[in-house]
Amino acid sequence: MLSAFGDTIEEALQEAVEALALYVGEYQNDDVALPEPTFVRQYSGQTRLRMSKRLHKRVVELAAEEGVSFNHMLVELIQDGFNTRCRREHNLVISRLSTKLK
Repeated sequence: MLSAFGDTIEEALQEAVEALALYVGEYQNDDVALPEPTFVRQYSGQTRLRMSKRLHKRVVELAAEEGVSFNHMLVELIQDGFNTRCRREHNLVISRLSTKLK
C-alpha cells in the first residue's frame, strides 16, 4: 500500500506521484509483473449505530446546544475522533523516521 503526506494537497499529490514511480520502478528493476489493481468500493454513507441510552442523551443535548441535528453531531464527533487518531499515527511514523535518520 502506498501513502503520501504533505502540508498541502499539491505536496501530498506530488509525494504520491513520486512514491508510485518508486513502487513501479522496483517491480521493473526486479522484472516482476505489477499486481492487479484493486477496485474502490462504493459506500452509501449510511449505517446503523447502537449506543447506550446515556451516550444517546448526551449527544442529543450537545447537538441541541450547538443548534445542529443529531446526525450532524454524530458525524462531527466521529470525524474529530478519526482526525485525532490519524494525526497521532502520522506523528508516530514521523517520529520513528526521524529517529532512524539521526
